Amino acid sequence: MPQRLLFELVTNQKFDIFIMIVILLNMMTMAIEHYDQPQQLEDVLFIINQIFITIFTLECAMKIIALRQYYFREPWNIFDFVVVISSILGKKPSSDLARRTFKFDMCVRVLCVCHCARVCIIWYVLL
Repeated sequence: MPQRLLFELVTNQKFDIFIMIVILLNMMTMAIEHYDQPQQLEDVLFIINQIFITIFTLECAMKIIALRQYYFREPWNIFDFVVVISSILGKKPSSDLARRTFKFDMCVRVLCVCHCARVCIIWYVLL
């Protein structure tokens, strides 16, 4: 029964619209960041980013539970899964050397921008 309810939720157009709005808000907060920003702004943006990561992780988990093995048959779902995992890993690199070598934060940002491009494509198709 819970799997069916999750399926109905994650396949609902209102759920997709909510996630698209969250993605756009995430993109706007990423645009606020700048070089030499005050520590207070950095702290607030970090907390907001953690909230976004939590929302996207919950979306991913809900879709995996609802769609089961079919989740990984949709290319956009695979892309979202990679973005979520990269976001989680990007927040806790194993060392400063790993952060400098792999530039996790930059990779995650590029993936997030691609995620936003996905929203634009979906909206274009819907309209």
